[in-house]
Amino acid sequence: MNFKPLQLNNFKTSNFPALAVSITASSYLEICKQIIQADKSRADVIEWRLDYFLAQRKSLSKTLTLSDFKKIRGLTEKPLILTWRTTSQGGRMPFDLRLYSCFYQWAVFANFAAVDVEFQLFKKITKLINSLDGKIAIICSWHDFQKLPSNFLTLGEKMSQSQAQILKIAVTPHSKAEVIKLLIQTRELNSHIQQPLISIGMGDVGQISRIIGFKFGSSLTFSQLNMSSAPGQLPLQKLQDELFKVIAISPQVLLDRLL
Repeated sequence: MNFKPLQLNNFKTSNFPALAVSITASSYLEICKQIIQADKSRADVIEWRLDYFLAQRKSLSKTLTLSDFKKIRGLTEKPLILTWRTTSQGGRMPFDLRLYSCFYQWAVFANFAAVDVEFQLFKKITKLINSLDGKIAIICSWHDFQKLPSNFLTLGEKMSQSQAQILKIAVTPHSKAEVIKLLIQTRELNSHIQQPLISIGMGDVGQISRIIGFKFGSSLTFSQLNMSSAPGQLPLQKLQDELFKVIAISPQVLLDRLL
């Protein structure tokens, strides 16, 4: 196995990376419908992008309740990740400390598997992080929709020093050479850190990394169920088919094919 085992609730990766789908609904009813659909799919993990829902609300004071969170959680036994992607990281909703803290605490009370916390927020929400630590898995994430940053390895190593149990780095390569660089750096970073790593190349150019990234240390890959939540996501069934095609191919052969 080229990647570190990733465990969320009762799910644990084996020879394949975890397959995740994102719920991007903007209404409570549609959230429920999509989660039921995801539960019946071949996805291993479900991510609820809360920011898609919040962005459609005129008032945030009476959007959701803890009871709503528990009802949503009760719709599936699959691991459920709560993500509020802020606008500064390509999401739909600006950061709001009070609501963010409230919703992430509710994720604990509702028995979600994990919460996604953007790396730049850790220093702003130290109290919340301390309250979550040990009660729910924390995914430390970083997204760059413009480029493959030159400090990829340094960034990943800094992220690994946080209280997170899982790291996620999504970047945007613009050439095959940059895709190869991303894969090689993913392998190097994975060998230096203790946490499972999720490494993604976004966009059309980076799409291949969603398929072969697990050969270089990426423990989870995101796919599309209804609507893409990031550039380059493949439909779930197509992604799974492509994973089966490369399962027996060595990382070096895969790199040679990209040249």
